Amino acid sequence: MVPISKWEDLTDEEEVIEALQEVYGDDVEKLDLQVGLHAEKKIKGFAISETAFFIFLLIASRRLEADRFFITDFNARTYTEKGFEWVISMHEPTQRKASNGLTRQRH
Repeated sequence: MVPISKWEDLTDEEEVIEALQEVYGDDVEKLDLQVGLHAEKKIKGFAISETAFFIFLLIASRRLEADRFFITDFNARTYTEKGFEWVISMHEPTQRKASNGLTRQRH
């Protein structure tokens, strides 16, 4: 990410730039995160800005890493054999055929 040095780096909207200057003056370093997230222009083809996208990536990956059902307990012992097969077949349908005949390791 490239840091902003002026309000025009954050947004193209004149009204927003004027409001930011009224509150923060010319010092972009004083900008609050939440305000900046709302003011920042969206990535072309995306519904969110670059900063929001990076925050989302960090939170989403950490959430998955912290979820025991995806990490330590993603197994047939936790889900039951039938439940585990259902999870695999619903979320990884290409694996269903490839995993036929394989036994699941119990943890």
